[in-house]
Amino acid sequence: GDDLVDALRTCEISNRHVCVKWWKLGRWVYGYRGRDELLFRWVSLGDLATEEDGSVLGVLRRGTIHEVLRVQISAVGHKSIPWSYQVTQRLE
Repeated sequence: GDDLVDALRTCEISNRHVCVKWWKLGRWVYGYRGRDELLFRWVSLGDLATEEDGSVLGVLRRGTIHEVLRVQISAVGHKSIPWSYQVTQRLE
């Protein structure tokens, strides 16, 4: 952890922000599954490395194991491609 923080500071990128998006599985209610939920957070690389934002780190640690379907991390100003478009492109 400390080496990562030092590297981010040395490269002067610890204040850069990234967008972390993830799909959370819908909850089961009376035998029916609810809609999946798209969530996102903006967080700095420094906060990720120092675990300042526990909610985002929890998602990254869980990954697709439990209730998280998919995780995407993108830089500020990066034009992300919608996941539905990516899936259809892979199927063709």
